[in-house]
Amino acid sequence: MQLRSSIKNRFVKTIATMLAGFLLLLMLGTYIIEFHRSADAIDKQLHSSAESKLEQINLRLEFVKEQVEDLASNSIVVNSLIDAEGRSSYLPGLIKVFSQKKEIVSVTVFDFTGKVVESNIEDSSQSNIVSKHTENIASLTKTNIKLSPTEKSVLFVSPIKYFSSVQGGILVKVDMDELVKQLNFNSLFQYNLYMQDILISGNIDATVPGIQATHLSTSESILHGLQTSIDVSVPSRVANKDLYNWIMEIGLVGSLGIIIAIVVATRVGKALAQPILELAQKVESGVHPSGPTGTGDELEVLAESIDTKNEGLFAIKNDLELLVAERTKQLSKQAKILEQRGDELIMANRSLENANKELKALDKMKDEFISVVSHELRTPLTSIHGTLGLVVGGVLESDPQKKKELLQTAIRNSDRLSNLINDLLDYNKLMSGKLELHSTDIYVRDLVEDMIKASAGYVEKYSVQLEADYSTLNNIMIKGDRARLEQVLNNLISNAIKYSPRGEKVSIYAENMDARVRINVRDRGPGIPEEFRARIFGKFSQADSSDTRAREGTGLGLSIAKGIIEAHLGKIGYEDAPTGGTIFWMELARDGEISKKKLAS
Repeated sequence: MQLRSSIKNRFVKTIATMLAGFLLLLMLGTYIIEFHRSADAIDKQLHSSAESKLEQINLRLEFVKEQVEDLASNSIVVNSLIDAEGRSSYLPGLIKVFSQKKEIVSVTVFDFTGKVVESNIEDSSQSNIVSKHTENIASLTKTNIKLSPTEKSVLFVSPIKYFSSVQGGILVKVDMDELVKQLNFNSLFQYNLYMQDILISGNIDATVPGIQATHLSTSESILHGLQTSIDVSVPSRVANKDLYNWIMEIGLVGSLGIIIAIVVATRVGKALAQPILELAQKVESGVHPSGPTGTGDELEVLAESIDTKNEGLFAIKNDLELLVAERTKQLSKQAKILEQRGDELIMANRSLENANKELKALDKMKDEFISVVSHELRTPLTSIHGTLGLVVGGVLESDPQKKKELLQTAIRNSDRLSNLINDLLDYNKLMSGKLELHSTDIYVRDLVEDMIKASAGYVEKYSVQLEADYSTLNNIMIKGDRARLEQVLNNLISNAIKYSPRGEKVSIYAENMDARVRINVRDRGPGIPEEFRARIFGKFSQADSSDTRAREGTGLGLSIAKGIIEAHLGKIGYEDAPTGGTIFWMELARDGEISKKKLAS
């Protein structure tokens, strides 16, 4: 059919007019926006840079503070204050290493009187500096941070403690100007750092005009206590060249122009497309035939073509609907099968993960067992082998006393091997459920007295006092296997002795708890470390101690004790003593108070 007009021609004319107007608007808007936004962008950048630099300086000071506190708690430093003869061994080298950083001006260790013990600089005024900044050394409870305005330095004063008692301190002077120079500042910006209104470091040229911003330290930072602020400035000649936002602003104005173009095109297109929409509605509603449209243009030709093709499409549509329904049913069945298999794979994966965890735990237990047993076997065997070699070789024939001492050492190591083997056998019996108990009537006082006598050698070895409050032990009887209960009580007493300081007391006393009796063993030691509490009754468990004495044992003692007490249907546990130390206790069922038998108090 012959067309009276063309949609293409009308649409091209409209778009051409819109793009010409959009281009003029884009160029004008870009120049206007760029002029006003340049100053705002520089100001934001200055504030961001100032905040970043203060954070960097604060992080460096926090790092120095942590290092000072680590040095103050270092065992070498603590021992150097206590042991005057050993100060020259390691302390000078430790301070030398600590003071190698450029910003560290001086490191001074002083005792509780304020006397300088060691310093990295040869300066007779160090004592005056210590006395000036540490008015009362005994009152130092944490690291103090001060500013030395005349030297433009920050001072860190940290206490050195020994058993919670201040023995002295460390004074570290940090050159703030040197610290600031080590930071990577933006070369385009200039900075002035102020502390307590004093210029500490900076390079701002006041004679050069520019844009400036000031930022204060946050209340959570170290710098806040030093009243720190920073000025950041950029010369006007540099700021005026910074027009890198040009592309972003072009995009913004361009987007605005596009939105306007879309609005206009929508209005124009709506008028042009109305016949097309009507044709589409007819096709969607299944109106057949769809034409004529009455436009007399390409749309009229399209409507006639649609009517020609619709007849065949209707037939194809019906066939496709049947195929889709069948295929959907098949896919649904396959999806269910895949879902079931997925659940099976998830369960199998979980089983494998659990099995892997168990294998790792068993492997770790094996390594712990080998490590403990090899250590406990090697030490006494080496001693016994060496002793027997000397005796067989006849080296000690001329010194009977030395020979006797070495043979006694060999016997002690033999006993140690015997105890190790007995611990392993007892633990194996507990794990296999083959531990046999022979129940008898046991007087608690008799049990405790026998254990105190048996521990006499141990008491003498560790120089502690072992005492019992017999007033709490009289007239109490329990039922159980005496040998096994002696084993448990011996373990608790020996542990208390080992972990008690020399000269302290280990106390044994009982508490009546209705139908049960609790036997307590209290030490005055440092207590149980927090990280060890959860596994104290586990196998091969031994706590690290701050004491330098070597402590023997397989780590099975408390685990075996727990198994024995539970086999008696009792309980075993521990608690912190109110005034320091630890109380280990075991609870067993009473068999009634004894009224006929009288025991001396």
